[in-house]
Amino acid sequence: MLEQVQVEAVAMLHYNKKLLFIISGFIGVVIIATIAYTLLLRNPLGGEMHIENLSTYTNGKPTDTKTLETIRHALYTAIRNNYAGNLPDNSIKDILIRDGSFKQTRDQAKDIHTVNFIVDIKSLQQSYLVEYTWSQKTNLDEDAQYQYGTTVLCLPTDQLIYGYFGCNDDFSRMRGLRSPYLVVNWSGQNDQYGNSLSNQLTGNDTDYIEKLIMSDYSYDHKLSRIATQTTIKDIVRDTSSGKNTLSFTITVEDKLAYNITIDYDNSRRIAITQDGRSLN
Repeated sequence: MLEQVQVEAVAMLHYNKKLLFIISGFIGVVIIATIAYTLLLRNPLGGEMHIENLSTYTNGKPTDTKTLETIRHALYTAIRNNYAGNLPDNSIKDILIRDGSFKQTRDQAKDIHTVNFIVDIKSLQQSYLVEYTWSQKTNLDEDAQYQYGTTVLCLPTDQLIYGYFGCNDDFSRMRGLRSPYLVVNWSGQNDQYGNSLSNQLTGNDTDYIEKLIMSDYSYDHKLSRIATQTTIKDIVRDTSSGKNTLSFTITVEDKLAYNITIDYDNSRRIAITQDGRSLN
């Protein structure tokens, strides 16, 4: 009788150990699955902020998962740069696309998709211009027109529905400016001989050209952003017949083209015209 009790006790002990092992294993699987799920949801780029009504505007349109991760992170970074308090991921629940601001286009030749819109954040009294671009075909890093593919930018004051808040974005932080300015890719352009445009210009040259064009363009055009995008084309160095000039065209926001000529034999005189009209 005693031996039977002992056998049953040993069997029960083994059963309890086996049960404990199974339960421990199950708990371990749950913990691992929870961690994996959390990591899966986390933005690989770091902090992020969701735009609450983005899916309303993109429903039925082409999208790109990695690009959306990038823009959510860029939005988080922009807000953090303009907010002094604690900022956990997705902690702001009223980031909304402004009615009438959403635009999505596709460059069919290059298969490049571009989306831009304004977001308003009532709780923070802030607004930003959001732009993102993606392509399955074109390397955007090698295309000057789309080199700033994913950005969150400050808006001109007249676009701020909550008023001025001293906005800083990546461009203004780099340049130390909050007033509107041109974004010109001086270093990524070459003349017909392969010479870099930036190596043929001084800092004074580029500053003068940017300020003069910005002043002229903003006089007749309502700016949609502080950092105004441009493209450069038709770069020609002319040393024929006693000449020594450099000429090129800067197009602002695909709207106005400005022709620039630098005469190196005439004290580096810079002439800027727009549709035959002289700016200087």
